[in-house]
Amino acid sequence: MNNNHSYGFGWYLKETDKAITRYVDKTLKDQGLTRFHWQVMNRAYLDGVAIKENLYAKNYVSPSEMDNILDSFVQRNWIELRENPDHLETEIYLTKKGREEFETIAEIIKETGMRMFQVITQEEYEQTVNVLTRLMNHLNELSSS
Repeated sequence: MNNNHSYGFGWYLKETDKAITRYVDKTLKDQGLTRFHWQVMNRAYLDGVAIKENLYAKNYVSPSEMDNILDSFVQRNWIELRENPDHLETEIYLTKKGREEFETIAEIIKETGMRMFQVITQEEYEQTVNVLTRLMNHLNELSSS
């Protein structure tokens, strides 16, 4: 911890996240997709419906970039957007074609993840996630008190 050549903890987190984005974007380039396209697809697939306003990716892209991601899916006929005026939300559903394409993209992402994390063991991965989760929860507690 007293290494004079190290950067702060947050720097490592941000740089790692940027590196993940660059690598995932590179592996999805031939499909015309990005990491954030994948996040939207994955959420809609896992939940059956994704809520645009609740998407994790919105923390990383601007509202216009999010609209571009959704528009690209609509143009491909991979998603259907439905406005829910009762909840002031936009619901995102994968179409039949979108669900079929999801399987192909999910396989690419699975291989990408295996290559990304091949330099660490499963135990190291789990330990890192555990440490980050504890730190996040602790900081959220400190922020709310």
